[in-house]
Amino acid sequence: MHCFTAPRLLKQTRIHTGVRSQNFHSHCCIVYHLHRTFQARTTVSAAENSSSSTSTNLTTDWEARRKQRVVRDLVEGSKRLGPHYTADAIREGVDTLESLLPGLQIDVEAMKARDWAKLCLDVNAAATRIVVLKTHYPNADLSKVIQRQPALLLQDVARLEDNARQVKQLLESAKDPDTLLTALPSLMDPKTLISVLVTVRKWYFNKRDPVEVLEADPELILRAQACGVPFDPVYQDPETGAWSAPGFNYMEKRADWQKYLDEKLKKRDYLPDKPLADNTAQADKQPPAEVTAAVALDDVDAPAAGKGAQ
Repeated sequence: MHCFTAPRLLKQTRIHTGVRSQNFHSHCCIVYHLHRTFQARTTVSAAENSSSSTSTNLTTDWEARRKQRVVRDLVEGSKRLGPHYTADAIREGVDTLESLLPGLQIDVEAMKARDWAKLCLDVNAAATRIVVLKTHYPNADLSKVIQRQPALLLQDVARLEDNARQVKQLLESAKDPDTLLTALPSLMDPKTLISVLVTVRKWYFNKRDPVEVLEADPELILRAQACGVPFDPVYQDPETGAWSAPGFNYMEKRADWQKYLDEKLKKRDYLPDKPLADNTAQADKQPPAEVTAAVALDDVDAPAAGKGAQ
């Protein structure tokens, strides 16, 4: 079937009939516009297919370049670990390790290159630790957890087991502890978790459950860390294994400028309406407090420091 444009059809019509039909002219115009529309759609479709193919190629190229950069960094960081840390061995380990946790991308900013290299050459050990984490935290997104806390894959299996037991006990009141730990993977370390719980409880003057606060707003801790807000230190008794945090008395620890603001502006709502000297005297009578971590952390049967930690 031949395709004629409208002008050619009109010319042939005038030759054979000598009559210019208005209806036939309209028909030819419609055919002409349909033909142009078909050509335009075909061009757009070809362009979309070409764009999609180009996008796929760019994604593939970017992923290949990313892995090349990772392998190069890991080879450079593992030069002193031994001759068996070759580029081919590390490349194979990178592919295997990232396939264990879909979505994981090795990041030398999250952990040293030499430590990533160790994982890549001992993928079976990494897989064992992933199984342990999945057993204790079945609903956690381990890809996100390991992306931010890759050092978990370097810990001893016994330590992972013990830490998981303590963490689950400390978060016993949480509605969804695995979701909270996915948002804050650093809390998988009992010492960090206890420090956060004690600090958050003090922020709210012991009036709110710190676990409830964290579940309602996990990014609270990230914002505090970004602003350089200090968290209370915690200590472990080497004999009993009990965790404790020293109390912090604001009235005793405040600086001179804080005293001035408290006296002149009544800046803090918990400051009594009494002379500053009386407040200080009352503070001196209070015995130094020792806060047992979070909520009855003395009931946590933690191992003594150093046992099972290495």
